[in-house]
Amino acid sequence: MEAVREEILVMIPMLVPMILCIATSAPLEKIGSIIGRGGENAKQLRTETQAKIRIGESVSGCEERVITIFSSSRETNTIDDAEDKVCPAQDALFRVHERLASDEGPGNEDS
Repeated sequence: MEAVREEILVMIPMLVPMILCIATSAPLEKIGSIIGRGGENAKQLRTETQAKIRIGESVSGCEERVITIFSSSRETNTIDDAEDKVCPAQDALFRVHERLASDEGPGNEDS
């Protein structure tokens, strides 16, 4: 019986993919680069990465909004032309950070 139990425990990760959940934040003045007009940027990120992306509501007195990204931990997405694969949540996180870094609106210290 113990051998069967151990075999089942070994098989569970293969049968039930783990969920990866990442939380990050974005300054209020840059969140528009993630959301986009009518939510178009967020929809595009979801479609391209196959990750679930939720943007938290504004909180009075808080200068940032929370972005929660989650997906299966299966590494299915490729980054640029690299052969390495990442899970959809990691791909989405990279793309969110790229958008925040390239946003030339107020709050960008590089401009």
